[in-house]
Amino acid sequence: MKCKKCGADLQDGVIYCPHCGKEVQIVPDYNEFDEEYLKNIILQEQMNSTLVEDNRIDTEEQISINSNNKKERIIIMIGMITAIVLAIAVVVYTSIANYHSNSYTYQINSGKDAFKEKNYDLAIKHFNRATEIDKTRSYPFVELGLIYEAKKDKVTAEDMFKKAIQKDKKDINAYKCIINFYEKNGDLNKIVELAQKVNNSKVKALFSEYIPIEPDFNSDTEIFYNKIDIQLIIANETDVVYYTIDGKDPIKDGKVYNVKDGIIIRTPGTYYIKAVSKNRKGIYSQVVEKKCKLALLKPDQPVVSPSSGSYGAPTYITISVPDGCEAYYTWDGQTPTRNSEKYTSPFLVPEGNNVLNVISVDIKTGKVSDVYSAYYEYYSQ
Repeated sequence: MKCKKCGADLQDGVIYCPHCGKEVQIVPDYNEFDEEYLKNIILQEQMNSTLVEDNRIDTEEQISINSNNKKERIIIMIGMITAIVLAIAVVVYTSIANYHSNSYTYQINSGKDAFKEKNYDLAIKHFNRATEIDKTRSYPFVELGLIYEAKKDKVTAEDMFKKAIQKDKKDINAYKCIINFYEKNGDLNKIVELAQKVNNSKVKALFSEYIPIEPDFNSDTEIFYNKIDIQLIIANETDVVYYTIDGKDPIKDGKVYNVKDGIIIRTPGTYYIKAVSKNRKGIYSQVVEKKCKLALLKPDQPVVSPSSGSYGAPTYITISVPDGCEAYYTWDGQTPTRNSEKYTSPFLVPEGNNVLNVISVDIKTGKVSDVYSAYYEYYSQ
């Protein structure tokens, strides 16, 4: 080994050059083979570095590709999940919609809500659907009647109320609604007509204040003598009763009935008496009628005493006259009339043979009794 500074040969192991004193640096002897070998190593290292770099680049690219693929997969998965959720939502919504569409309770409640909000068209839609779901119920028709009434459609409202009571003839609420509807519109006669078709006692009770009870006659007698005297029985003291005796309509041509006077007829003939009650609401009852015939009877004969006979002393004749009558008599055998002698007090039998004829005359009717005849013989002594 040589000194790098002075070129002197140096022994192995020395640290300083003995000639120039320079610190010895160990420099290996040049070897051509070593140099070639070194070059190969360096070249290999360079190639390895290039390969590593290429691998690094490929790896990074692969990572990048994988990363992009992962994102795409995530997006696809999110899309699929979203689609599934939407599909489930559609199925659930459709199921709920179908359930609501076929649910009587849902349609009724929805109709009520719409009615409260005065969304009449929507309310009608819901209640109509309810009638389709359950064709036996009367309630939807009652609500439809109220809705159309609110819409001022009286014709349709009445039709809906009628359908309600056709569905259920015991539906108290339905009858209350139609009664109220008729009263508000002044159709009181329709209330009466409706009541006549009701058989259920509870429903019939709803009509009590609207249906006056017709008057009744106190006698079933059809043929009367001398006088027709009829009283009308009135169920409600507040009712006003009208009547006619000639068969005319008592509602149009009737006379107000007075309980104290009754119905008195004295003229002979046939009479058709009709009567009707009107309650406080102005509703008339059914008209009742009765055929009556008045015949005037002859009054009873007067009773004369003493009876026929021969008498030797002055004798007074006494006549008993039937009630309501006057007596007339003759002594000449003629039939008495109202122009004959009127009996006022007892009178003497005239002398000789005489025939006494006596009649009773009804003061009010003018009817005359049969003639009573008696024979008297009287001669003074």
